[in-house]
Amino acid sequence: TEELRSDGGNLAIFLFSLRNSKKITQRMKFEIIKKSFEEICFAENLTFDVILEYDEKSKWRNARNQISATPKYPKIVVINKTNHIHYSFDQVGTGVSEIIYLLTASHGSENSVILMDEPSVNLHPSMMKALMSHIKNSDCQFIIITHSPDLTHYEIFDNDANICYVRKHEGSSKILQFDKKRSSWFSKNRSRFKHQIDSRIFFAKCI
Repeated sequence: TEELRSDGGNLAIFLFSLRNSKKITQRMKFEIIKKSFEEICFAENLTFDVILEYDEKSKWRNARNQISATPKYPKIVVINKTNHIHYSFDQVGTGVSEIIYLLTASHGSENSVILMDEPSVNLHPSMMKALMSHIKNSDCQFIIITHSPDLTHYEIFDNDANICYVRKHEGSSKILQFDKKRSSWFSKNRSRFKHQIDSRIFFAKCI
């Protein structure tokens, strides 16, 4: 199985390899990814699969005189289990495709470093929370960049996570890490760090 690329360009091929691998450990990884996706998207009743797209232009007859088509490439389809409608990747939202990629990177790879840049942008908070709970037991290391204080309330930050912050100092930005005193204070006051929306912004000028 080739390694999963950071841009997700070979995501379908990677998942297809896991799904159809001769090794049971690889096939189990696919099942974990699929089950996690179904649990995260429980409210939408979604699942996904990886199928072979066929090239209908290159049909041929096999030894049994049956018309067949040449397999072209693996394709990820998202399935609505309520009405059994299949959607291709370009028909679903960015959030859904990100969930599949991040689950694949977390459970399909081992001992990798995964960078998540603003993961809360394309996901509903409930989905984001569910995703974090499913990747917290991964063997991978996560570097999460976010402006959302809500992310710090999720379980993944309870497992020996190091929280860093950026501060301006003499005209340049510096990345600083909480010392023990600040970490203790932050843990006790974490519930206060949530987005507060002032209704007056809806009547403000120049938004």
